[in-house]
Amino acid sequence: MRLRRSKTDQEALGTVKALPYGRDPVTCPPCAYVRWRPGGALFPTVHKNGVIGGRAMSGDAIAEMIQRRAGQAGYGPAQT
Repeated sequence: MRLRRSKTDQEALGTVKALPYGRDPVTCPPCAYVRWRPGGALFPTVHKNGVIGGRAMSGDAIAEMIQRRAGQAGYGPAQT
C-alpha cells in the first residue's frame, strides 16, 4: 500500500508499506482488496463520482493516463 504522506513524513515523500495477511479472511487487508477489486479488469473505468465500473479502460485511455501522469511527474514526451 502506498501512503502518500503522514504526520511524521515532514518532506511528504510518501512510503510503501506491506499489508500483512490476517488469520480471518474477513479482517485480512489483502483479502479485502481482492474482494473489492472489480471482476478482473486490470484498469477498471472510474466514473466522475468515484464509482468503479465493471468494464476495463480502453488501450487509448490507458496510454493517455500514463502520458498525463508522466507529465505530472516531470517526464517529457521523449521520455515516456
